[in-house]
Amino acid sequence: ENIILENENFNIFEFEKKIGKEHILPSLSVYVLNFYELFDEIVPYNKFENFVYEIAKGYHRENPYHTDLHAADMLQSIFTYNLYSKFQVILNLSDIDLLSIFISAIIHDYGHPGLNNNYLIRTKDNLSIKYNDISVLENYHVSEAFNIILKKQDNNILSNLSDDDYKLCRKNIIECVLGTDMTLHNQKYQTFKIRLQTENIKKGEGLEQFLLKQDPINLYNLKLEFLSFIIHAADISNPTKPLPIYREWAQRCVEEFFKQGDLEKKLGLPISFNCDRNTVSLPKSQLGFMDAIVSPLFTVFNEYFPQLSFTLDNLKKNHKYYKEIVEKEKNLKK
Repeated sequence: ENIILENENFNIFEFEKKIGKEHILPSLSVYVLNFYELFDEIVPYNKFENFVYEIAKGYHRENPYHTDLHAADMLQSIFTYNLYSKFQVILNLSDIDLLSIFISAIIHDYGHPGLNNNYLIRTKDNLSIKYNDISVLENYHVSEAFNIILKKQDNNILSNLSDDDYKLCRKNIIECVLGTDMTLHNQKYQTFKIRLQTENIKKGEGLEQFLLKQDPINLYNLKLEFLSFIIHAADISNPTKPLPIYREWAQRCVEEFFKQGDLEKKLGLPISFNCDRNTVSLPKSQLGFMDAIVSPLFTVFNEYFPQLSFTLDNLKKNHKYYKEIVEKEKNLKK
């Protein structure tokens, strides 16, 4: 059967089986850019193909979680959000804006070492020294990706852009990728939550009026905030996907955390939050993640874009699934 990309039940793992690991990010990326007719006038097709294969190669496949598969999945999520909610129309995004968020998704974890910022900072890793302990990995992902874009003319997907468009695109991409730093989650969530109240935005009503009354500079900044919010939502969206897909991602994510925990143990460092394979329960850690992070954010996200209610429906089902496992484990211990 044909796997349809324009679908909230899209299964990236099935897709990977069909087309093979090394083609998954390139083929999905080409599909999405082609869908929005971004090729040739804006992005030279041949250069894009070179670029995206180069990026795919730079993801570490030996990571359980932070790989090009996660990047492809995130790109597909953003693609789906736009198809269902038409955020491009509502936010009046240009082709450059749209291109920026897609490229951001493609590169957002490029070269990820499978260890988090906290680990890099604590071990005084070269990257943490280079980026002064500030959004260490996120800075690294963007910077390395731009090296690929600019180092070889054959990879320069932005070569058709005017200087102004290039500047805008670059600024958007930096903002979006840096916006995936989890330490910024709370600030983002609060900003968007408070705006619902102050601007009286409910189930999408009131959003367009709010945007219409902004001056150009405010509007530009707001668009950037929204792009960064959407990409952050997509980055933590695993619990909002159908259960079989979510379970697979949860397993991989926890495995990557445990590998870091093992390393910390070996180095005699305190083991990071959720990284101790001897004490952490996957169901409990996932419930914590849903309750503290994903559920609040997607509840707010849905007030802006109510057409994405399938995300909350899945979230409820998945929460129930893991809650039942935790209950069962409790009863067994009695």
